[in-house]
Amino acid sequence: MFNQTFSFLPNKENSSFIPVSKDTLFNKELGYGFVTEENRSNNKSLQISEINSAFDIPFWYQGHKLTSIEQDLFGCFLSNKENIPLTFKCSVPNRGNYNVTICIKTNEQPLKNIMIFTGRRRLAFMGTIGSNETFKKTFTVNVSNIIPRGFQEVFTDLTIDITVLGLNPRITSLKVEEISCPTLYIAGDSTVTDQGGTYPYKPEHCYSGWGQMLSLYMLPNISLSNHAHSGLTTESFRSEGHYNIVLEAIKPGDYFLMQFAHNDQKLAHLTSDGGYRTNILHYIDEIRNLGAYPIIVTPLARNTWKGNDGSYNDLLDAYAKECIKIGLETNVPVIDLHKRSLDFIIAHGLEQSKPYFYPDDYTHTNDYGACVMARFVAEECVKTCTDTIFRPLISHLIPCNYSFYPPATISNPTPPSHLNVSLEHSPIFSNVERPNDNATRVDALDFIIKSIGFFPTNVYNDMFTDVIGHEWFAGVVECAYQNGMIDQALIMDNQFFPLKEVTLEVFISLLINALKSRQKLPVPVSCVLEKKASNWCIPYIQLAIQLGFIDNNADLQKVLTRGEVAQLASKLR
Repeated sequence: MFNQTFSFLPNKENSSFIPVSKDTLFNKELGYGFVTEENRSNNKSLQISEINSAFDIPFWYQGHKLTSIEQDLFGCFLSNKENIPLTFKCSVPNRGNYNVTICIKTNEQPLKNIMIFTGRRRLAFMGTIGSNETFKKTFTVNVSNIIPRGFQEVFTDLTIDITVLGLNPRITSLKVEEISCPTLYIAGDSTVTDQGGTYPYKPEHCYSGWGQMLSLYMLPNISLSNHAHSGLTTESFRSEGHYNIVLEAIKPGDYFLMQFAHNDQKLAHLTSDGGYRTNILHYIDEIRNLGAYPIIVTPLARNTWKGNDGSYNDLLDAYAKECIKIGLETNVPVIDLHKRSLDFIIAHGLEQSKPYFYPDDYTHTNDYGACVMARFVAEECVKTCTDTIFRPLISHLIPCNYSFYPPATISNPTPPSHLNVSLEHSPIFSNVERPNDNATRVDALDFIIKSIGFFPTNVYNDMFTDVIGHEWFAGVVECAYQNGMIDQALIMDNQFFPLKEVTLEVFISLLINALKSRQKLPVPVSCVLEKKASNWCIPYIQLAIQLGFIDNNADLQKVLTRGEVAQLASKLR
């Protein structure tokens, strides 16, 4: 069984310890080390959120060094005054479960608001470490394969990430030991999944699924393996390969916890008493046949209210009721998160509930909200899973109420005033796949978003009826919508037509709207080409001429190829 201990103390002479210095950066050959902006920028595999710590910088810090690691007699720490994550990564030989024991040393001052995340940004500890204390804590981490957002193939992940947040905690040692224990597998959608976060860390500016916060309420020697993903339904969780990853790893005595509905309700064949019910029943039968134990979670309530009378608008009631009905029929425990979250939202009201959700979002919680919802799941699990077969699970749950509250109001993240935000770090596209294929609207958005440096979005908020949420481009459309890239002229009957071929005229409108978020644009002036433009697009064409993106001979109705779109998007640099 794998067993390694890393020492972060200087001049530590002990053959049983692996020495780590402040300059030890992770690479595949070494197999361990810190992850910073430096090695992440040079290694594409370290840039994929789901196989790393899932902490990254927003676009306005691209090219900046934020992580400054120091080392003294008590270990390695960050010299930063801002809330920067310190992430250590190590390779392991096998998929499965590992106990990770971290030691942190404090000085004369206690360390407040310390947070420790494991794996894909799963919160494992939150609290204060006393003065002159050697803090020692063990977490159980699951290592598993995954299909990352934007990919269709399975990625083999044989690494463990440990991330510490706080004001300069000193890591003295880290022990990683392979163990055998029960695993809690999670299936679901974007309200459950492991979401990425940005730093300098602000909890209100991080999307978060309750699944990644549930580990905060779990004791060691039971692991959590979260396979929920944005946009998934009871159908696509199976068809897109995520369920197969669970089936390959789950063993007798494990648990399978599932929460779906947010995306099922968008599809006519996945009604609560139709396809949704059928799919849930299939999961129950299959998991039981493998000797594992299914648990149903009713869908997290949205912060949705009726405009006419101000009453709560329950969009998921039918699905929650169907879950309860299925549970009674099959003798499967049902954690009624829908009721707990709905009661919470109604008690707080529309405005006071907003700080628990990502800014301007009514479906997806931030870190504050996900922490609350995870506590509800833990509490209801202890109440509901009373059969003896669930004793190994509930005996490892500690549903306590942490003091983790959001500010009264939150706003969208913006660049710090001292930064001169520019486009100098935008990429040049090379080796474009299928360059001669006609480009679609989402191809155009994808190239523009990457070129201008928007932060990728891993959620989708249902603004268009023809974008469901599980498609690769759902996050692209969400990002474009949030940043005002899509002109109303491109929308008809709440449809965006994402796979429609993109003309130069439409592309220019997307490009100019993206540019508006980065710099002040000149006042449009008349040009010859505007006579050939659609009325709604004339201001965009005028600006494109002024800024040199096109000339007066451009064919505005020409359908662009993917190669042409990439070339035009690169001009945003």
